Amino acid sequence: HAFMPIAVEAMTDADYGVWLSDAREEYARIGEDIRVADSNLSVAK
Repeated sequence: HAFMPIAVEAMTDADYGVWLSDAREEYARIGEDIRVADSNLSVAK
């Protein structure tokens, strides 16, 4: 990770709000293709 590029972009509060809204839609949603483990499984004895 020492050589990974870091990008910093200065923007207005309004532009940041638009970027944040778009990023939430693209990255923070749960789609139907995501499956989670069932926590109610019985333990085999």
